[in-house]
Amino acid sequence: MAGDRQPVHAQILTSFLDAATSPVRYSEAKAKPEIECRRLLSLTSFDFAVISAREMTGHDTVGAHCRVVGHIAPQIRFQVNLPTAWNERLYMIGNGGFAGAHPDSSAFLRWQERGVANGFISVYMDTGHDASVEPGSSFADGNLSKEVDFGFRSLKVTADVAKLIAERYYGRPPRRSYFDGCSTGGRQAFVIAQRFPDAFDGIVAGAPPFDATGFFLLSHHAVSALEKIEMTRERLAVLGEAVYRECDGVDGLTDGVIEDPRRCPFDPVEDLPACERDAPGKSCFTRSQREALADLYGPLRAGGSELHPGVPFGAEPLGQPPAGSSPTGLVSGWEPRLWAPTPATGADTRTLLEQRVDDWITFLAFEDDDAERTWRDFDLDRDLDRVGLSTAILSALDTDLAPLAEAGGRLIVYHGWADAGPSPQRTAEYFEALQEEMGMTAAHGTARLFMVPGMFHCSGGVNVDRIDAMTALINWVEEGVAPSELLARREEGGKVVRARPICAYPQVARYTGEGSTEEAANFRCVSRE
Repeated sequence: MAGDRQPVHAQILTSFLDAATSPVRYSEAKAKPEIECRRLLSLTSFDFAVISAREMTGHDTVGAHCRVVGHIAPQIRFQVNLPTAWNERLYMIGNGGFAGAHPDSSAFLRWQERGVANGFISVYMDTGHDASVEPGSSFADGNLSKEVDFGFRSLKVTADVAKLIAERYYGRPPRRSYFDGCSTGGRQAFVIAQRFPDAFDGIVAGAPPFDATGFFLLSHHAVSALEKIEMTRERLAVLGEAVYRECDGVDGLTDGVIEDPRRCPFDPVEDLPACERDAPGKSCFTRSQREALADLYGPLRAGGSELHPGVPFGAEPLGQPPAGSSPTGLVSGWEPRLWAPTPATGADTRTLLEQRVDDWITFLAFEDDDAERTWRDFDLDRDLDRVGLSTAILSALDTDLAPLAEAGGRLIVYHGWADAGPSPQRTAEYFEALQEEMGMTAAHGTARLFMVPGMFHCSGGVNVDRIDAMTALINWVEEGVAPSELLARREEGGKVVRARPICAYPQVARYTGEGSTEEAANFRCVSRE
């Protein structure tokens, strides 16, 4: 989750990667506008207003389009890009972090333009606040309206307004509508699937902190444990090597990837090098540090019950394995969530998870805001019962997706097993509960999960990370072709160096025993042993 105090790493620019091989030729757009772009300026009502509507000549692969910038009461900024050659589909993208990024911020603008380049109307909104003015979650300081807009309302009203603009411009509404988000955008995707099941025909959710309260509690749990460890680059490297030494080959293939951290037998107390005489050292761990790591990886508990999974094994490596840094440039999945290199003078020294949990406790967790409150002021046993309103606004926990199925909607979820942010194990638990609630056949006919071994948060990692879930979703919605696997790739220097199938959960990819382990054709999706 990023976007207000950190660079935007959470947004996906690989949607439509496989468009050329899709049976749905949505890039062959034919529908044309029925009115001039500037005539959309008349679209103003009590609830929303079009501020500007201007012709964009297009550039590179992005064709000519009409860019509409508008405002939805009370403070939602939105942008709708309407291509001159339209494929009769709408494509809305999600946010990162606590949202609030300007529609023209580089990562989000490029994401919108990918949709336009493929013939879609593209839609973006900031959820109702400006992060440059109200950083983090400070927008919610005594403002329930902005909190509700961030939580869910902005999604529905923006989609409704975008469809109205489309109908005015082209003389017809979109034939299909799609939503695409990762991180906060993944949470938004879950919100849409549960609250607004008829708003979109297809929804992609990446790395979703759908259990928002659980995510913030995990962050508090992690920050508390890490304070006792004093993690350094040297210790993190030793930790990563030890984890992979114990866990890499558990799936039968030693390839620098931990297939499923739940099967990892690593024990920090027993498997890490102990410091001589328990005196702190650069490449060793004291007893208290090893116990704190065991706590970090272990589940969060309260009152004898397990509330949330801990941090997964596998996100530790500093550039290995395989050789080379992550495609995102981050050398560890812990960076910057659990561990941050020494920052520039005057910069925020907190890890990203510490920033997030401080923001939550200060402005979102409780009905009374307190700008002086930090994560240290939160007591799990005392305060857990006080966060009900925050949970109702931000979380999306309903495991009955029957309304989505009845509306004909489809949901694809993907999550990296080496994500040190929102818990991948929690996402797997949701799908197991979904299958129990709806039955395997009904659940699988509406929603599918793809767990990506070795991938960090939304992208990057020690394995494949370039995934086009959107094309697979469109094929499912429009051709009835439910995906049993997604093809994922890893690129280095602009070249594909590894390809693997990512199987629909609970199946996993297994090496056939023949051919290169860098080629997807040499793996098969099978039931887990």
